[in-house]
Amino acid sequence: MPIPAALQRFCSAMWRTKTLNQGIMSTPLKRCLNTFDLILIGIGNMSGAGIYVLTGTVVRRKAGPATCIAYFVAGLTAFLNGLCYSELGARVPRAGSAYSYTYVAMGELLAFVIGWSIILEYILSAASIARGFSGTLDALTSDAISNWTVSHVGTFYQTSPNDTSTIKHIISHYPDLMSVLLIIVVAVILSIGANLSKHFNTVTTSVNVVVLLFISGVMFALADLANWREQPFMPFGFTGVLSGAATCFYAFIGFDAISVSTEEALTPQKSLPMATSIAVFVTTVLLVISSAAITLFEPWYLIDIRAAFTSAFLAHRLQWAEIITGIGSITGIVACLYCNNYAMPRVVYAMASDGLIFRILAYVTPLTQVPIVAIIFSSFIAAVLALLLDIEALADFLSIGTLIAYSIVACNVVIMRYSRPAGIADIAALESEVESTSSSQLPLTPEKPMPAEDVGRLKAPFRSLPLLRSLQPGFGAIMGLLIFVGSLISVSLIVKLGSLSATNPILIIVLVLFGLICLLAFGVMLMHDQDTDIRTFKVPAVPLLPCVAIAFNVVLILQLQPMTWIRFSIWLVIGLLIYFTYGINQSNENPDRQREASEKVPLASAMKLPESPGMEGEGPTSKKDESDTAKQ
Repeated sequence: MPIPAALQRFCSAMWRTKTLNQGIMSTPLKRCLNTFDLILIGIGNMSGAGIYVLTGTVVRRKAGPATCIAYFVAGLTAFLNGLCYSELGARVPRAGSAYSYTYVAMGELLAFVIGWSIILEYILSAASIARGFSGTLDALTSDAISNWTVSHVGTFYQTSPNDTSTIKHIISHYPDLMSVLLIIVVAVILSIGANLSKHFNTVTTSVNVVVLLFISGVMFALADLANWREQPFMPFGFTGVLSGAATCFYAFIGFDAISVSTEEALTPQKSLPMATSIAVFVTTVLLVISSAAITLFEPWYLIDIRAAFTSAFLAHRLQWAEIITGIGSITGIVACLYCNNYAMPRVVYAMASDGLIFRILAYVTPLTQVPIVAIIFSSFIAAVLALLLDIEALADFLSIGTLIAYSIVACNVVIMRYSRPAGIADIAALESEVESTSSSQLPLTPEKPMPAEDVGRLKAPFRSLPLLRSLQPGFGAIMGLLIFVGSLISVSLIVKLGSLSATNPILIIVLVLFGLICLLAFGVMLMHDQDTDIRTFKVPAVPLLPCVAIAFNVVLILQLQPMTWIRFSIWLVIGLLIYFTYGINQSNENPDRQREASEKVPLASAMKLPESPGMEGEGPTSKKDESDTAKQ
């Protein structure tokens, strides 16, 4: 029975890819961020709230003094994912991060799901960071802010020790006006423009880094080695360290803010890989040193879960150090909120520019060259959530979309190495355009370009294999990737849910079987030729490093609670309703819209008045403007 034409059109619409043409470096946003600015965006987003909020919980409940190892493992995982982001960000220098990469490599529907998930993560993160700011400030003022709010504004409900109502675990006890005020202030700063607001991030992030180094120095100077020698270094065992690493990883999820900022970077080819690597490295060093210092300064079983560093100084009657730590925590949280809210509207802008969500959200103000409507929209939703929801309810909902996005990005690296997606018409020409904006000449271009038909072909020794030789170039490697991911998820589920013991041999046999399938699928990827005609940054050891990153991500995803998946599913259903009722028709890749646009071009050309000689070369895409942009 033939498939109806309407259904074929509907399915093809969901899997169409984004086409990148010449002028990939042109953007209505202002390219004003250098490598140092991108580094500070990454450090500010990673070293802000995480170290002050997570450390106490990980030390007391999961890893003990070995928390420094947990932070190292989490940092290594972030570094592997960061390499994948760096390659795709250099090849596709557009706002939107994982959303844009997925749109080019894997299609529109999956790109929408990833972009919609990232928007949720950024909005929830903004609300939780703002709640953390108000809570920290409230603690430093001996609950003066919360007491004033309850007395003068009121509460949403009355508390009772024996009340176990579910709504009271979601809705905040009182309206958090301080967090709303902070989000509004940050939104105003962001609306000024990236060139000016980046100085605000420079100050707050620098203060936070200096305070973290100061805290660590004081604690190391007053350290007691007996806290490590006379106590077990891994009180919860190695599994506790791995569980702690899963928690610590949430402190690193902000590095993708660097790739979101790619469209405003002066030289994305050079800046993005360097900024991502340096930011993750510096943050890992800071977190490892700080966590080691506090467990040497204070016995791990006495560290306060809520305020680890300030409480440790208070216990040793070092009030001056406690005050400095409080200042550092405030500036660190503010820097984290700024970086988060800087990236948040850029993803909204990218999706709206492509027509997948309402186009009004892509409006860029000519004065400051920022997506002003997206800033107002996303900040408003974050402010409402911060006003109403409890911080624990927000925290439980974080990270699921981010981890899924990280895994998809790693898959995109492999896919684009073994194929040249239809969304990139002439990748060599596009990468030459990106490369020409950088002052450095990277020796990444082969002397002879690789023909498109050779990308993804079986290597010569394996071209006689019965099944693989009949497949189209690249298809075998991509199928190997999909089988690898599926088998990896199966292995992880068996390990998490099953009981590996000698009395359960069937489970062990199934585990070994899926493990062998993983290795076989990985071997299939190695049998194919990769695209060597890549002029920008490349992840080394592909497909090994992306597959390792996927494995780490899958392990962390399986640590999430079932309720997190339920809440995420509700948000996803809302997004899909928007896509199938609006985005699928309004998409820039919709052939009907492209046909309408092409029909309007001749009409506009016919109505255009002839230019005077003095006007030639003064348009928005003139070489004069391009040279001015390069000089910035």
